[in-house]
Order: sequence, then structure tokens, then C-alpha cells
Amino acid sequence: MAVPAGIEYIQKGFDVRTLNQYLDWMNLLTYDYHSAFEPAVNHHAPLYPLEEPNEYSVDTELNIDYTIKFYLENGADPDKLVLGIPTYGRSYTLFNPDAVEIGSPADGPGEQGDATREKGYLAYYEICEALKPKNKKRSVVDDEESEEDSEEEDEEWTVMHPNPKAMGPVAFRGNQWVGYDDIDIVRRKAEYVAENGLGGQFFFNLK
Repeated sequence: MAVPAGIEYIQKGFDVRTLNQYLDWMNLLTYDYHSAFEPAVNHHAPLYPLEEPNEYSVDTELNIDYTIKFYLENGADPDKLVLGIPTYGRSYTLFNPDAVEIGSPADGPGEQGDATREKGYLAYYEICEALKPKNKKRSVVDDEESEEDSEEEDEEWTVMHPNPKAMGPVAFRGNQWVGYDDIDIVRRKAEYVAENGLGGQFFFNLK
């Protein structure tokens, strides 16, 4: 059975102890902690928060570790909890292309990918394709406007790791920004599963 990661949704609609009694396992939807329609950029599947817990911070609850501990404290057996891994990133359009840190202002969801065609969403394979080094050679352009467009397309994406132990990388180019899980953070999440005696991992999804 699929169960939510957000504490508010768990409290409103799920009796964890009863579910634990009747289910063999629970697939935790441990992604989409943040939406591409929020006013600030953020990583949607963090393992841990970036900041220390305090009474004023909501982000300290929006991470996998907090979700797992909540389920355990409310009666779930660890070996029945299966951690979800997203094979996509949530993207944003930056309000200021020079402000790229977690929490920087966003001006809506990011541009749609060529394959998935959904604003605010990029499949992992689309991100990998975007991060490949581009051929800098360009054909002769006809006018100044076309030259500017071509230069923008040739601009490389920059990859940044806010905290490799807490979350996956983020990448940005111009006013586009995306947070996603790469191989390293998936490996770290697998270690977390083993360290805490959880039931395993699942991927969402393989399209």
C-alpha cells in the first residue's frame, strides 16, 4: 500500500498502528516534499534537513528521516517501511538568475522537458541529457537575435551539492533550476535503509 510522507496527511487519514497490523509492507511516497509552484526553490526529496530543528522552521519536518521516525514512533515496524526514490526532479524558474541557493525566490515552475512536457518536472534522463557537455561549434547565424538565442542554448548547466549527505544535487542554467536525486544520494539512501533496518526501496517511476 502507498502511504504519504507528509506528517499532516498521515495524521489526518492514516492509523499507522492498524495499517502495520494488516499490511505486509508500506510504500512511503518520500518525494514531492516541495512543489514546483512554491515561492522559493527547494529540493523535493531530501534525506535530512539542511538546517538545525527549531520551532520556526517547517522544513525540518519535510524530509525522509523525519517521516521515517514519525512512522516508527506511531507503531510501524521498520521492516515494513519501503522508502521511495524519485527518478525525476522538480524544477523552477528563478526570480533572480544570480540567486541559486536553496530558498531563493522562484518565479513559477521550470520549463517543460522535451519528452515529459510538464512544467516543473524533468525526468532523470532529461536532466542527464541536459548536463552532457555541449559541442561549442555553432553554425553561422543570420541575425543578432538568433546569435543571442544560440549563445543561451550553448550555456552549460552548473551542478551544485548543498549537502551531499542530506540531499541530492541541484542544477541551474540561466533562470532554470532543478533539484533531483543522483546515484550518490540514492546510494546514501540505500545505506540509510540498511542502517535503520527498513524494508527496502522502490523507484518512482521508470517511464
